[in-house]
Amino acid sequence: MNSKKELEPTWGELIFGGLLVMLFIFMLGYMLIGIFKSLETSLKDTKQETILRSAYENNENTDYVLKETILLKAISAESSSLTKNKKEGNSKIGKFFIRDTEEITNEQVPKQEFYYFVASKDGIQKKNFKEETGEELTSKNVFFKEISASEQPKIEIKVKEFSKRDLENERRSIGLEEKSYTIYLHEEDFKILSK
Repeated sequence: MNSKKELEPTWGELIFGGLLVMLFIFMLGYMLIGIFKSLETSLKDTKQETILRSAYENNENTDYVLKETILLKAISAESSSLTKNKKEGNSKIGKFFIRDTEEITNEQVPKQEFYYFVASKDGIQKKNFKEETGEELTSKNVFFKEISASEQPKIEIKVKEFSKRDLENERRSIGLEEKSYTIYLHEEDFKILSK
């Protein structure tokens, strides 16, 4: 009889065990609620970001705002041909060759580099337009305008921004940015570019 009594838990042990189980259930519930809340917030943020990106791409309530003007001392352009080699053939799947001959094709791609010269505290600096902006001269965000002989050649850099402050702050927080480059040149400068 004594051995049977020793195996049965006391009231204190039962209460302590019950409290531990309740604490575990409470913590598990709290964690699950936290996970669901975080998923809900994440989905809301993703949906909001998608709506924001769509509005930005469709130019809804956006304007291009001037961010920087670069005054040009001079410009130059270099045209060259870039050769691209493409190798095809000798593809192997397991033990079998798909093609047993190898073809090398050369393609000539025209390449035009646009350089501009600007004054700095160290003197005149030569800059490559593509390296500075990441844009080709033929990109949809690059525009040219002819100016009179009395005007200074320049590059205007504009950023597309929302007209509403809260949308603009959200755009900046997610790093969404589209720039526009307008290059103002004299008539004779366009001849340099067309060579």
